[in-house]
Amino acid sequence: MGNATIRKGNRIERSGQGRTAHWPYGQGIVTMRRHGYIYVVWDGTSFEDEMEPAEVREVSNPPAGTQIHVKGKGWTRTGEWNEENKCWI
Repeated sequence: MGNATIRKGNRIERSGQGRTAHWPYGQGIVTMRRHGYIYVVWDGTSFEDEMEPAEVREVSNPPAGTQIHVKGKGWTRTGEWNEENKCWI
């Protein structure tokens, strides 16, 4: 999948290019796309990070109904994978 298909709610991982080449963060959730950047909250963190599209890639879809719990600065989100829309809800 290309980075053009990445949208809010998608699960992504670092691509190993640019700043992400040696990062300890493995995967995260896209919180928004704006002005050519992808904003991500990495698993186990509470901050949103602005990423270049080449620095991330989409993770293959998890099984339907997979639960996820993400904490951000001032917010918490719990959801599950929606197979029909191909995103976290």
